[in-house]
Amino acid sequence: MTTQEHSARQHAILSASASKRWLNCPPSARLEEQIPNETSPYAEEGTFFHELCEYKIRHDYFHENIERPQSEKWDSPEAENVSSVYYDFAVNAIEELKNSGCDPLVLIEEKVNFSHVVPHGFGIGDLVIVGNNLIHVIDFKGGGGVFVSAYKNSQMMLYALGALSAYGNILDIQTVKMSIVQPRLENISTYEISKNDLEAWGEKIKPIALLAYDGKGEMKTGEWCRFCRARKNCAACKNEALSLVREEFIEVDENFKNPSLVPVEELAKILPILKRVKSWAADVEEYLTSEAVNNGLEIPGYKLTEGTSRRTFTDIGAVCKTAIENGFENIYKQEPLTLTGFEKLMGKKTFNELLGKYVEMSKGKPTLVPIK
Repeated sequence: MTTQEHSARQHAILSASASKRWLNCPPSARLEEQIPNETSPYAEEGTFFHELCEYKIRHDYFHENIERPQSEKWDSPEAENVSSVYYDFAVNAIEELKNSGCDPLVLIEEKVNFSHVVPHGFGIGDLVIVGNNLIHVIDFKGGGGVFVSAYKNSQMMLYALGALSAYGNILDIQTVKMSIVQPRLENISTYEISKNDLEAWGEKIKPIALLAYDGKGEMKTGEWCRFCRARKNCAACKNEALSLVREEFIEVDENFKNPSLVPVEELAKILPILKRVKSWAADVEEYLTSEAVNNGLEIPGYKLTEGTSRRTFTDIGAVCKTAIENGFENIYKQEPLTLTGFEKLMGKKTFNELLGKYVEMSKGKPTLVPIK
């Protein structure tokens, strides 16, 4: 995925990648539209990984004369490894069709249009292979935090509908395969569906897509909220969190009348609820702090303070070298000692004399505190 294509994907109002959100919570698409889509290190890394995957298919398999993408920050042995896993799977899928006597159509970073199902719907398919009455859509996932399955995956099904719309009638497509390659989680999954069943699913979601495009429908919370930009000040998330607290901790008050210790089984039961409430509370705090810091917004009842400063080394390599040269060789466990560890090992006076020049005070992160 090139930077330009990545940008195009982000600007689809009802993007395929966000389809799980807007299919479950239709208003979320228009609510997210009001919030800037800030980049992150994860997104930057993912973009480079996609570019490397594309390069390998074009250069190593089809022998196109193109330059390898470069990134001082993200190019690494891991990038080479995950892109090779994708490359091997993609090439095997192409070769499988060739070995069956087919000369497949192979589309790399193909723009697929599924606007016949979703208003102004389009996306970029990492790889679309067409041949032998089959469409095979393959998508690379560079993340290692959330497991993504191809089974009834709405993003993949929308990409497949776009490919089916373009090539289905011309090549008499009967079957659609969708595969997700997620090397960091050792996850390669494939889901197969008939053309008729895929088109039936498309018809089923049409009314929901129309609601989402118009910003209408019912707001609904769930695990799809995790990557929603609107979650920090979402009314549905607020109501859910307060409702959970009210139902689980306020209305059930018998234990307060009869003091006792809470059994482990009961604590385990409410732990998922605590995590959901904690997650929403952290989102709210992050949002309000960001508004105060970046936009000068006054938060009623709160003020901004500088967080706790901490000492950090400016050059850990020079620190280790200096310590060893002065007879302090026991500085490694599984990794170098922390700054405090060095100080305890050497004593404050020697630490300051030898390593003081490598120490700097880093400013603490601004935080909101109540006005007393």
